[in-house]
Amino acid sequence: MPPVHTHLNPFDWSGQPSARSGASAPTSSAPPLTAFYLTALRPTVLNCTVVGPRARVHYTVSTDGAMPGYTVVKRAADRKSIALVEWQAHPRVEIRGAVAKQETREWLRISRDQTYRTMTIRGAQYTWAPDNQYINLCSTGPIPRFLGRISRGDDSVFIELTPDALQLELLDTSVWSPSSCNVATTSTDLAIRTSVMPAFNLPLDATN
Repeated sequence: MPPVHTHLNPFDWSGQPSARSGASAPTSSAPPLTAFYLTALRPTVLNCTVVGPRARVHYTVSTDGAMPGYTVVKRAADRKSIALVEWQAHPRVEIRGAVAKQETREWLRISRDQTYRTMTIRGAQYTWAPDNQYINLCSTGPIPRFLGRISRGDDSVFIELTPDALQLELLDTSVWSPSSCNVATTSTDLAIRTSVMPAFNLPLDATN
């Protein structure tokens, strides 16, 4: 399935912010988007805070000595764990109510031409594909729908989702993406390494 392109590029994915750097989210005339920020990186998305509209903290992402070998995402409201990555030779991910525990390379499968990745959430399939300085999230099927995108600024990672994506409860998995794939550092395989999970230096090539 060919990726959907929006051709909106306020950030340089190579790590150099555009003139619109800082903590402001990208804007466009595309579908209405709700912005969330992975901020307070310590020093990467492995330890950060996820902030949404009106500066509300939605999630915390932590990797610490209390649980060696694990990265945990918790809801800020009740401190309940919603996602977990087990760091081992082949890292495994689990997102409660959405993704059963499995290897990240299985959850985020790279296409044969290595131009996009697919992920399955609650039985539905989606794609993550690079589009200039963005990684776009789209539905699959004859007429793919644009559902959101990931980008980066000086010291934050931006996740922007459409109303459809929020209704499909894709925020949890989109937050986990930059954590599980490494969007906060230099990406390799065509920047698709961030496929909803690029800052862990996690090898996400076709063979891992």
